[in-house]
Amino acid sequence: MDEPTNHLDMDAIDALIEALMSFTGGLIVVSHDQFFISKVCTDLWCIGDGKAVKFRGGFDDFKKTTMKNTMKKVEESVRNLNSITK
Repeated sequence: MDEPTNHLDMDAIDALIEALMSFTGGLIVVSHDQFFISKVCTDLWCIGDGKAVKFRGGFDDFKKTTMKNTMKKVEESVRNLNSITK
């Protein structure tokens, strides 16, 4: 499912979540909807650099890790800019 909550109101999203929670098959979901992901997904996979890697932890852990990694990249960029301007 690619962005399954696009153009849905909250009642429709809740109905979709309920339907998927009772679904016994497998499903791949691509979504930016944090609420939907946290309710429906049991495994998180990170796609990038030509690889798919299973994330160890829940969605909240994923958010914390992503923020930490983003902060490191921002700090590195600032250091690089500072070294250029000196």
